[in-house]
Amino acid sequence: MKTAMDTATSIFRIWIICLTTCFVTCTGASACFNQQSSILYENVPPGIDAPVIVEATIYDFKKNVSDAMGLPWVVMKARIDRVIKGPIDVGALTIIFNPTACSHDGVGRGIVMGTLRDDPQHGYVLDASHYQRSDPKAWSNEFSQMQADIWNARKRGK
Repeated sequence: MKTAMDTATSIFRIWIICLTTCFVTCTGASACFNQQSSILYENVPPGIDAPVIVEATIYDFKKNVSDAMGLPWVVMKARIDRVIKGPIDVGALTIIFNPTACSHDGVGRGIVMGTLRDDPQHGYVLDASHYQRSDPKAWSNEFSQMQADIWNARKRGK
């Protein structure tokens, strides 16, 4: 028969396991509370030397897509509205990037920078993975509202 001390120790251990599990689970979910990032910029950031810089309208995206090696990607279909720098034509293009826990992805319109490459699964793409990301909290109210309007229009259209 268990003593009162054994019962108390067992309950204490269970609480420690539950609290630890809750802490580990909740910490990862709230790690991005004030750290969202996006591949879209309102203006070309100073000091960035990307091979390709374009103004694009992203009209479709897929999350949880894997590349040939199994790495996660976000694959976005975009219309290039204006070429700022690089050997690319105005028109349709696929944009890809490796998401992070704090990535803000989806449809929108803005400046995107990256490297052109030929991907075995997606063809000719603009890889925006290796460049610094913008902070949506730093966007102007007008730019933020434009992103929200584009997102809401897409949701209504689906």
